Amino acid sequence: VITLKNNENSLQEVVLKASDPIAEEFSVVKLERIKDIYFNPVSLGDPLRAITLFPLSTNTDETANISLRGSDPSKSRVFFNNVPIYRPVRASNLNNQGFFSLFNPELQESLYIHGANPPLNFGNSSAGLVEIQTRKKHPANQIQTSLGMASAGVFLTQQLNDENSFLQAYGNYQFSDFFTALNNNPTTRGGELISFGTKDFGLNFHTKLSNKWLFNSFTYFLDEEYMGKAENFTYRGDVKSSNRRFFTVNNIKYVSEESILSFNTLVDNNMRNSSFGNSELKNTIEGYYASLNYKYFFSDDLHIETGATYDFNTTQYKGVSPTYFYALHPDAPSSNIDTKIENQFLEPYAYTKWDIKNGFIFSMGIRTNVPINGQKNYLSYQSGTRYNFTENHFISFNTGQYHSYNVPNPSAQNYNLLKSEQAALDYSNEFDNFKLTAAVYQKKETESHREINIIGAELFIDFTVKKYFRVVLTNSFLDNVITMNGKKYNNRNDLDYYPRISLQFTHPKYPVVALNYTHRPGLYYTPLTNSILNTEIDVYQPIYSDDTNSAQYGNYNRLDVAINKYFTFKKNALLVFATVNNILNQKNQSTLLNNKDYTEEYFDNYTTLSFYIGIGYHFNY
Repeated sequence: VITLKNNENSLQEVVLKASDPIAEEFSVVKLERIKDIYFNPVSLGDPLRAITLFPLSTNTDETANISLRGSDPSKSRVFFNNVPIYRPVRASNLNNQGFFSLFNPELQESLYIHGANPPLNFGNSSAGLVEIQTRKKHPANQIQTSLGMASAGVFLTQQLNDENSFLQAYGNYQFSDFFTALNNNPTTRGGELISFGTKDFGLNFHTKLSNKWLFNSFTYFLDEEYMGKAENFTYRGDVKSSNRRFFTVNNIKYVSEESILSFNTLVDNNMRNSSFGNSELKNTIEGYYASLNYKYFFSDDLHIETGATYDFNTTQYKGVSPTYFYALHPDAPSSNIDTKIENQFLEPYAYTKWDIKNGFIFSMGIRTNVPINGQKNYLSYQSGTRYNFTENHFISFNTGQYHSYNVPNPSAQNYNLLKSEQAALDYSNEFDNFKLTAAVYQKKETESHREINIIGAELFIDFTVKKYFRVVLTNSFLDNVITMNGKKYNNRNDLDYYPRISLQFTHPKYPVVALNYTHRPGLYYTPLTNSILNTEIDVYQPIYSDDTNSAQYGNYNRLDVAINKYFTFKKNALLVFATVNNILNQKNQSTLLNNKDYTEEYFDNYTTLSFYIGIGYHFNY
């Protein structure tokens, strides 16, 4: 007789108490993948472009660049799985819409936007911050394919033998023949689009190594080319550019009942080539990043985080550039360039959050640097207070001092330390199908040769009417003043108003229709007062007014329409979509241009009328 006896094995359960960022309570916006990205009429399925619908975005150039609450994009950061991705946009002009980001929304589990006072568990940001986290749980096994007027792509999600491991891989190929032919030589800011071509590939692997150890690895490769016509000063000619980029982000995490220990790394290599007139430049960029982070939960209400980050970057410029900034013709004098700059910094930090039971939440953070190679020592600090009336109704006040290094470009081939002092009061109330947010803020940004003072206010209203009609209304006010040599001027993006209106119809039986209208005053620019002939090269030199930014472009108006229909067939789904950009074909002024001797002036425009259509097919297995 064989008797079976119970053999009970108790497995220790690990509860992750902070699956969301420790500073989530102080983020202004959290974007949902379906609602805020795919159904956003201005995003075209891109996570960073989706941000432009919200009032904290003060982007005015029709690109995916992150401009938050009046600050220049170079002062904000995008963190992907806890590492900074500098230059997070691609250079090709797909859809005649401007630049697209490097990130595929299908990888995304969460996206948080800090419009100001970025939490100091992240560094090197003196304006705002976007935090993107990839998925931690296995999504459904799926193959997605897409085909459009200018692109073809495939996305694969596959669970591996281990139920805690999965793989996501995707590739895209973009081409311009059909798009340029059907859109009748579309113009872009800076000239005319002739052709583009892009190939990119991404691979994301996630696994649970043991009961407490997690590992994630993401690798990305990009190869793109662009050709067009551009006009600058008095020269119009061919512009060519190419970009090759590879980066890999690796994360390993140890999770216990009371703490989380993580180690994050980035290796980033980028090579860019560009030519225009008498300028031909090769730009090689290398970046390496590592961070060690430790979170400890004294209780559900009191958390601390501490750690250190190391950031190393080199940028090299080789080639020729104009000797005279205004003489760009291929026969004009040019000078050799061979410049290599380097920047590295080591920053320890500490951040804490305390949730008091009566509705108050407090946070504090500090971050400093360990001076390397004679660097100047600096200290960043912040504090935040939030009061929750209910779970979805709160008011918060945040203030702090922040530091960051600028991202070099051909016009600014250096790493300069930037400083910003900020204060922001945010309010949010959400119930049923209605959401209201409002904010007022102040910034003082100090650079090597100027000071920028920003006072802003913003309003966001999002509500649903009769279940199927979604209305989003936003408006921003921006008093942006720049001080140079003791004199104050309006900054380029000083905005008395910036309304954006989005209307969306999402009935399941009918196509989804979305309309988005954007309006704002024209940007400021410095007008010409005269020109002088340089007889040595027979080119006129423009003479600008001493009254900086005293002229203004015409008002900006743009209406976009997006239509899509989703069909389901058991495990399969088909998506058909179309967009019409700037449907009223408004000639929105972007850049002042002149004839040879600057006696006549005219304007280049932002995106003109264009359209795009495509299909996507999803298969779950």
